[in-house]
Amino acid sequence: MTDGMFQYMRHPVYCGFILLAFGFAAVTRSETRGLMSLLLFAILDFKSRREEVAMEERFGEDYAEYAGSVHRFFPRIY
Repeated sequence: MTDGMFQYMRHPVYCGFILLAFGFAAVTRSETRGLMSLLLFAILDFKSRREEVAMEERFGEDYAEYAGSVHRFFPRIY
């Protein structure tokens, strides 16, 4: 699937979780929640990399091209 949100980012649900976690940490002004948000980001980044290996094995060059043109979590950033 490469339309909808997937044309801007490869993992929109993970992006939503990350933004929600950092937003909650900011609103509550909690350093602990901020650190936990960083941990969540690291875990989801690791998980997404493993998933993308499987996607490339399944879909081959098509997925490699898609991954090369669409950022992982944040459009035009990462």
